[in-house]
Amino acid sequence: MDLRTVFRNVEMVPMTPYSATFAGRKIASGRLSLDLEYKIKDGKLEGNNKVLLDKFTLGERVEAPNALHLPLDLAIALLTDADGKINVAVPVSGDVNSPSFSYGHLIWQAIATVIKNIVTAPFRALGALLGGGVTKLDAIAFDPGSARVLPTELDKLKKVAEALQKRPQLKVIVDGRYQQAVDGKALREEKVRRELAAEQKVKLAPGEEPGPVAIGDARTQRALEKLMAARSGKDAMVQFTAEFENKAGRKAKRVNPALAVFGKGSDDRELYEALFRRLVESHPLPGAELDALGRQRASAVSRTLVEDAGVDAARVALGKTEATGDAPQDTIETKLRLDVLGAKP
Repeated sequence: MDLRTVFRNVEMVPMTPYSATFAGRKIASGRLSLDLEYKIKDGKLEGNNKVLLDKFTLGERVEAPNALHLPLDLAIALLTDADGKINVAVPVSGDVNSPSFSYGHLIWQAIATVIKNIVTAPFRALGALLGGGVTKLDAIAFDPGSARVLPTELDKLKKVAEALQKRPQLKVIVDGRYQQAVDGKALREEKVRRELAAEQKVKLAPGEEPGPVAIGDARTQRALEKLMAARSGKDAMVQFTAEFENKAGRKAKRVNPALAVFGKGSDDRELYEALFRRLVESHPLPGAELDALGRQRASAVSRTLVEDAGVDAARVALGKTEATGDAPQDTIETKLRLDVLGAKP
Protein backbone atom coordinates (compact mmCIF):
# COMPACT_ATOMS: atom_id res chain seq x y z
CA MET A 1 0.00 0.00 0.00
CA ASP A 2 1.10 3.54 -0.78
CA LEU A 3 -1.17 6.06 0.94
CA ARG A 4 -1.15 9.79 1.34
CA THR A 5 -3.77 11.74 3.29
CA VAL A 6 -4.05 15.46 3.89
CA PHE A 7 -6.08 17.32 6.52
CA ARG A 8 -6.27 21.10 6.61
CA ASN A 9 -7.30 23.47 9.40
CA VAL A 10 -9.11 20.94 11.59
CA GLU A 11 -10.58 22.26 14.85
CA MET A 12 -8.78 20.50 17.73
CA VAL A 13 -11.09 21.04 20.71
CA PRO A 14 -13.29 18.04 19.72
CA MET A 15 -10.15 15.87 19.97
CA THR A 16 -10.04 16.35 23.76
CA PRO A 17 -11.02 12.69 24.46
CA TYR A 18 -7.82 11.59 22.68
CA SER A 19 -5.58 14.18 24.34
CA ALA A 20 -7.08 13.37 27.75
CA THR A 21 -6.31 9.67 27.30
CA PHE A 22 -2.73 10.11 26.16
CA ALA A 23 -1.69 13.42 27.75
CA GLY A 24 -4.03 13.81 30.74
CA ARG A 25 -4.99 17.29 29.50
CA LYS A 26 -7.92 18.82 27.69
CA ILE A 27 -7.35 20.87 24.53
CA ALA A 28 -8.17 24.53 25.09
CA SER A 29 -7.67 25.78 21.54
CA GLY A 30 -5.88 25.17 18.27
CA ARG A 31 -6.27 24.04 14.68
CA LEU A 32 -4.52 21.09 13.06
CA SER A 33 -3.15 20.42 9.59
CA LEU A 34 -1.68 17.02 8.70
CA ASP A 35 0.23 15.66 5.75
CA LEU A 36 0.45 11.88 6.16
CA GLU A 37 2.35 9.51 3.91
CA TYR A 38 2.46 5.75 4.55
CA LYS A 39 3.96 2.81 2.71
CA ILE A 40 3.41 -0.85 3.61
CA LYS A 41 5.48 -3.55 1.97
CA ASP A 42 5.68 -7.16 3.16
CA GLY A 43 3.89 -6.11 6.35
CA LYS A 44 6.44 -3.42 7.18
CA LEU A 45 5.01 0.04 7.76
CA GLU A 46 7.07 3.16 7.10
CA GLY A 47 5.30 6.45 7.61
CA ASN A 48 5.91 10.14 7.96
CA ASN A 49 3.56 12.58 9.67
CA LYS A 50 4.01 16.28 8.98
CA VAL A 51 2.10 18.06 11.71
CA LEU A 52 1.20 21.75 11.82
CA LEU A 53 -0.57 23.13 14.91
CA ASP A 54 -1.80 26.71 14.95
CA LYS A 55 -2.49 28.58 18.21
CA PHE A 56 -2.43 25.30 20.11
CA THR A 57 -2.88 25.38 23.90
CA LEU A 58 -3.62 22.72 26.47
CA GLY A 59 -6.36 23.14 29.05
CA GLU A 60 -7.05 21.69 32.46
CA ARG A 61 -5.78 18.35 33.68
CA VAL A 62 -7.96 15.27 33.72
CA GLU A 63 -7.46 11.87 35.34
CA ALA A 64 -5.99 9.35 32.90
CA PRO A 65 -4.14 6.26 34.18
CA ASN A 66 -2.02 5.85 31.03
CA ALA A 67 -1.28 9.54 30.45
CA LEU A 68 2.16 10.75 29.47
CA HIS A 69 3.94 12.23 32.51
CA LEU A 70 6.11 14.92 30.90
CA PRO A 71 6.28 18.75 31.14
CA LEU A 72 3.99 19.25 28.15
CA ASP A 73 3.65 23.02 28.62
CA LEU A 74 7.42 23.39 28.31
CA ALA A 75 7.46 21.15 25.23
CA ILE A 76 4.77 23.25 23.58
CA ALA A 77 6.62 26.48 24.44
CA LEU A 78 9.82 25.06 22.92
CA LEU A 79 7.99 24.05 19.74
CA THR A 80 5.81 27.14 19.24
CA ASP A 81 7.34 29.78 16.96
CA ALA A 82 6.82 33.54 16.95
CA ASP A 83 3.72 33.11 14.74
CA GLY A 84 2.07 30.73 17.19
CA LYS A 85 2.69 27.65 15.03
CA ILE A 86 4.14 24.23 15.82
CA ASN A 87 5.62 22.46 12.83
CA VAL A 88 7.08 18.98 13.37
CA ALA A 89 7.74 15.79 11.45
CA VAL A 90 6.93 12.53 13.22
CA PRO A 91 8.27 9.41 11.47
CA VAL A 92 6.81 6.01 12.44
CA SER A 93 7.59 2.39 11.59
CA GLY A 94 6.21 -0.99 12.62
CA ASP A 95 5.12 -4.48 11.67
CA VAL A 96 1.39 -4.57 10.85
CA ASN A 97 1.42 -8.38 11.03
CA SER A 98 2.38 -8.31 14.70
CA PRO A 99 -0.52 -9.28 17.04
CA SER A 100 0.41 -6.36 19.29
CA PHE A 101 0.40 -3.81 16.46
CA SER A 102 -1.67 -0.71 17.25
CA TYR A 103 -1.54 2.26 14.96
CA GLY A 104 -2.77 4.65 17.65
CA HIS A 105 -0.15 3.44 20.10
CA LEU A 106 2.54 3.69 17.41
CA ILE A 107 1.68 7.31 16.63
CA TRP A 108 1.49 8.34 20.27
CA GLN A 109 4.78 6.59 21.05
CA ALA A 110 6.45 8.54 18.24
CA ILE A 111 5.00 11.82 19.52
CA ALA A 112 6.11 10.96 23.06
CA THR A 113 9.65 10.34 21.79
CA VAL A 114 9.72 13.78 20.13
CA ILE A 115 8.52 15.42 23.35
CA LYS A 116 10.99 13.52 25.54
CA ASN A 117 13.92 14.50 23.32
CA ILE A 118 12.92 18.15 23.58
CA VAL A 119 12.21 18.45 27.30
CA THR A 120 15.23 16.39 28.39
CA ALA A 121 17.61 18.64 26.42
CA PRO A 122 15.72 21.93 26.02
CA PHE A 123 18.79 24.07 25.31
CA ARG A 124 19.88 21.68 22.59
CA ALA A 125 16.47 22.21 20.99
CA LEU A 126 16.84 25.97 21.46
CA GLY A 127 20.32 25.93 19.97
CA ALA A 128 19.06 24.01 16.93
CA LEU A 129 17.05 27.10 15.99
CA LEU A 130 20.34 28.96 15.44
CA GLY A 131 21.99 26.36 13.24
CA GLY A 132 25.12 24.32 13.88
CA GLY A 133 28.06 25.25 16.08
CA VAL A 134 26.04 26.53 19.05
CA THR A 135 26.79 24.41 22.13
CA LYS A 136 26.27 24.57 25.90
CA LEU A 137 23.92 27.52 25.88
CA ASP A 138 22.83 26.54 29.39
CA ALA A 139 26.31 26.91 30.96
CA ILE A 140 27.79 30.36 31.60
CA ALA A 141 31.42 30.23 32.76
CA PHE A 142 33.03 32.55 35.31
CA ASP A 143 36.58 32.97 36.49
CA PRO A 144 37.13 31.60 40.03
CA GLY A 145 36.07 34.13 42.65
CA SER A 146 34.58 36.47 40.04
CA ALA A 147 31.05 37.52 39.08
CA ARG A 148 32.12 39.35 35.91
CA VAL A 149 30.55 38.05 32.70
CA LEU A 150 33.37 37.12 30.31
CA PRO A 151 33.32 38.37 26.68
CA THR A 152 32.95 34.80 25.37
CA GLU A 153 29.93 34.25 27.62
CA LEU A 154 28.39 37.57 26.53
CA ASP A 155 28.36 36.22 22.98
CA LYS A 156 26.68 33.05 24.25
CA LEU A 157 24.01 35.02 26.12
CA LYS A 158 23.28 37.01 22.97
CA LYS A 159 22.69 33.66 21.23
CA VAL A 160 20.27 32.71 23.99
CA ALA A 161 18.44 36.00 23.46
CA GLU A 162 18.29 35.40 19.71
CA ALA A 163 16.76 31.96 20.27
CA LEU A 164 14.25 33.35 22.77
CA GLN A 165 13.00 35.76 20.12
CA LYS A 166 12.01 32.71 18.08
CA ARG A 167 10.20 31.12 21.03
CA PRO A 168 8.11 33.84 22.73
CA GLN A 169 6.45 31.52 25.26
CA LEU A 170 9.74 30.74 27.01
CA LYS A 171 11.55 32.40 29.88
CA VAL A 172 15.02 31.81 31.35
CA ILE A 173 15.76 31.00 34.98
CA VAL A 174 19.33 31.70 36.14
CA ASP A 175 20.71 29.55 38.94
CA GLY A 176 23.61 30.98 40.91
CA ARG A 177 26.45 28.53 41.50
CA TYR A 178 29.82 28.43 43.23
CA GLN A 179 32.52 25.83 43.86
CA GLN A 180 33.63 25.78 47.46
CA ALA A 181 37.28 24.84 46.95
CA VAL A 182 38.08 26.74 43.75
CA ASP A 183 36.03 29.87 44.47
CA GLY A 184 37.01 29.80 48.14
CA LYS A 185 40.70 29.86 47.27
CA ALA A 186 40.20 32.69 44.77
CA LEU A 187 38.24 34.81 47.26
CA ARG A 188 40.79 34.28 50.03
CA GLU A 189 43.62 35.11 47.65
CA GLU A 190 41.93 38.36 46.64
CA LYS A 191 41.50 39.33 50.29
CA VAL A 192 45.19 38.74 50.99
CA ARG A 193 46.16 40.76 47.91
CA ARG A 194 44.00 43.62 49.17
CA GLU A 195 45.61 43.40 52.59
CA LEU A 196 49.03 43.52 50.94
CA ALA A 197 48.03 46.60 48.97
CA ALA A 198 46.77 48.29 52.15
CA GLU A 199 49.96 47.35 54.02
CA GLN A 200 52.00 48.99 51.26
CA LYS A 201 49.76 52.11 51.32
CA VAL A 202 48.39 51.41 47.83
CA LYS A 203 44.92 52.96 47.50
CA LEU A 204 42.48 51.09 45.26
CA ALA A 205 39.53 52.77 43.59
CA PRO A 206 36.06 51.33 44.35
CA GLY A 207 35.74 48.07 42.45
CA GLU A 208 39.41 48.07 41.39
CA GLU A 209 41.19 44.74 41.50
CA PRO A 210 44.49 44.54 43.43
CA GLY A 211 47.44 43.85 41.16
CA PRO A 212 49.54 40.69 41.05
CA VAL A 213 51.83 39.92 43.97
CA ALA A 214 55.42 41.01 43.25
CA ILE A 215 57.08 38.23 45.24
CA GLY A 216 60.62 39.43 44.51
CA ASP A 217 59.94 43.00 45.66
CA ALA A 218 61.41 43.99 49.05
CA ARG A 219 58.33 45.99 50.12
CA THR A 220 56.07 43.05 49.26
CA GLN A 221 58.25 40.63 51.22
CA ARG A 222 58.20 42.90 54.27
CA ALA A 223 54.43 43.31 53.93
CA LEU A 224 53.96 39.54 53.79
CA GLU A 225 55.97 39.11 57.00
CA LYS A 226 53.98 41.86 58.75
CA LEU A 227 50.69 40.22 57.73
CA MET A 228 51.92 36.91 59.13
CA ALA A 229 52.84 38.55 62.43
CA ALA A 230 49.52 40.40 62.62
CA ARG A 231 47.61 37.21 61.88
CA SER A 232 49.45 34.72 64.12
CA GLY A 233 51.65 36.66 66.54
CA LYS A 234 55.15 38.13 66.63
CA ASP A 235 56.90 34.74 66.62
CA ALA A 236 54.83 33.38 63.73
CA MET A 237 57.41 34.26 61.09
CA VAL A 238 60.18 32.51 63.00
CA GLN A 239 58.03 29.39 63.32
CA PHE A 240 57.02 29.50 59.65
CA THR A 241 60.67 29.89 58.56
CA ALA A 242 61.67 26.88 60.66
CA GLU A 243 58.88 24.80 59.10
CA PHE A 244 59.95 25.91 55.62
CA GLU A 245 63.62 25.02 56.25
CA ASN A 246 62.68 21.61 57.60
CA LYS A 247 60.55 20.86 54.53
CA ALA A 248 62.92 22.40 51.95
CA GLY A 249 66.05 20.90 53.53
CA ARG A 250 67.97 24.17 53.30
CA LYS A 251 68.44 27.52 55.00
CA ALA A 252 65.81 30.15 54.22
CA LYS A 253 66.87 33.64 53.17
CA ARG A 254 64.62 36.25 54.71
CA VAL A 255 64.57 39.86 53.59
CA ASN A 256 66.89 42.20 55.54
CA PRO A 257 64.76 45.03 57.03
CA ALA A 258 67.60 47.55 56.68
CA LEU A 259 68.37 46.65 53.05
CA ALA A 260 64.66 46.57 52.26
CA VAL A 261 64.56 50.34 52.84
CA PHE A 262 66.81 50.66 49.80
CA GLY A 263 64.73 48.25 47.76
CA LYS A 264 66.98 45.22 48.28
CA GLY A 265 64.80 42.12 48.65
CA SER A 266 65.51 38.46 49.29
CA ASP A 267 66.17 36.25 46.28
CA ASP A 268 64.44 33.34 48.05
CA ARG A 269 61.22 33.41 45.99
CA GLU A 270 60.28 29.94 47.15
CA LEU A 271 60.10 31.12 50.78
CA TYR A 272 57.84 34.08 50.07
CA GLU A 273 55.64 32.15 47.64
CA ALA A 274 55.09 29.60 50.42
CA LEU A 275 54.36 32.44 52.85
CA PHE A 276 51.78 33.92 50.51
CA ARG A 277 50.12 30.51 50.13
CA ARG A 278 50.02 30.09 53.92
CA LEU A 279 48.34 33.47 54.33
CA VAL A 280 45.77 32.56 51.68
CA GLU A 281 45.05 29.13 53.17
CA SER A 282 44.62 30.49 56.69
CA HIS A 283 42.48 33.49 55.76
CA PRO A 284 38.96 33.16 57.21
CA LEU A 285 36.12 32.97 54.71
CA PRO A 286 32.50 32.90 55.96
CA GLY A 287 30.25 30.53 53.99
CA ALA A 288 27.87 33.41 53.31
CA GLU A 289 30.48 34.99 51.02
CA LEU A 290 30.43 32.00 48.69
CA ASP A 291 26.64 32.02 48.62
CA ALA A 292 26.73 35.75 47.88
CA LEU A 293 29.14 35.10 44.99
CA GLY A 294 26.68 32.60 43.50
CA ARG A 295 23.86 35.16 43.74
CA GLN A 296 26.06 37.85 42.21
CA ARG A 297 26.78 35.59 39.24
CA ALA A 298 23.09 34.89 38.70
CA SER A 299 22.33 38.63 38.90
CA ALA A 300 25.16 39.41 36.46
CA VAL A 301 23.81 36.91 33.90
CA SER A 302 20.25 38.20 34.35
CA ARG A 303 21.39 41.81 33.96
CA THR A 304 23.43 40.94 30.86
CA LEU A 305 20.48 39.18 29.22
CA VAL A 306 18.25 42.21 29.80
CA GLU A 307 20.62 45.17 29.36
CA ASP A 308 23.07 43.85 26.76
CA ALA A 309 21.17 41.11 24.93
CA GLY A 310 17.78 42.86 24.88
CA VAL A 311 15.64 40.18 26.57
CA ASP A 312 12.43 41.44 28.19
CA ALA A 313 12.96 41.56 31.96
CA ALA A 314 9.71 39.62 32.46
CA ARG A 315 11.33 36.67 30.67
CA VAL A 316 14.31 36.39 33.03
CA ALA A 317 14.12 35.17 36.64
CA LEU A 318 16.64 34.36 39.36
CA GLY A 319 16.54 30.76 40.54
CA LYS A 320 18.29 28.85 43.30
CA THR A 321 21.85 29.32 44.53
CA GLU A 322 23.87 26.19 45.19
CA ALA A 323 27.35 24.73 45.43
CA THR A 324 28.59 22.68 42.49
CA GLY A 325 30.58 19.49 42.74
CA ASP A 326 34.05 19.13 41.29
CA ALA A 327 34.95 21.82 38.77
CA PRO A 328 37.82 22.65 36.44
CA GLN A 329 40.43 24.90 38.02
CA ASP A 330 39.92 27.65 35.45
CA THR A 331 36.14 28.23 35.32
CA ILE A 332 32.94 27.77 37.32
CA GLU A 333 29.69 27.33 35.38
CA THR A 334 26.42 28.97 36.37
CA LYS A 335 23.40 27.19 34.88
CA LEU A 336 20.40 28.41 32.90
CA ARG A 337 17.01 26.67 32.85
CA LEU A 338 14.00 27.14 30.62
CA ASP A 339 10.41 27.48 31.77
CA VAL A 340 7.09 28.67 30.41
CA LEU A 341 6.43 32.41 30.59
CA GLY A 342 4.08 33.05 33.49
CA ALA A 343 5.21 30.02 35.51
CA LYS A 344 6.90 30.58 38.89
CA PRO A 345 10.66 29.80 39.05
